[in-house]
Amino acid sequence: MRRVAITGMGVVSGTGNGVEPFWQAVKTGRHCFGPLEGFDESRLNIRHGAVARNFQPDQQINRKKLGYLDRFAQLALSAAHEAIGDAGIEWTETLKRNTGVITGSTIGGQATQDEAFLRLYGSTARPVNPVTIPKVMPCAATVAISMEFGLTGP
Repeated sequence: MRRVAITGMGVVSGTGNGVEPFWQAVKTGRHCFGPLEGFDESRLNIRHGAVARNFQPDQQINRKKLGYLDRFAQLALSAAHEAIGDAGIEWTETLKRNTGVITGSTIGGQATQDEAFLRLYGSTARPVNPVTIPKVMPCAATVAISMEFGLTGP
């Protein structure tokens, strides 16, 4: 039987970015629900959600890479940066070859998919961004983390 070790933690959430703000919110029962912002929600049945409002992806992710990543992958990659920093691991080539990345997602880049549909079927049809497909794949976050840190394990 193979063993798995959790060596570091990282969080990006509506309660704050980082393990400590998240844990404090959990301990005190502070919720993170608030009004949805940043898009037209008038046609939705909901008006509130748990959004990571203070998330600034360019603090940890190279600006050139941001255009290739949907927000969900940016959130995952940012949390991975914190987790890997928290772990304090000395990365060797052997360790990178033996380290796999597993993330869970039921859907990929929904924001990118929504934007593509609007571009295609909206009132002013325009070409779809050529990186739409890689951005909407459910594995996009896992791929981004693997590539960022050179992790090629099983």
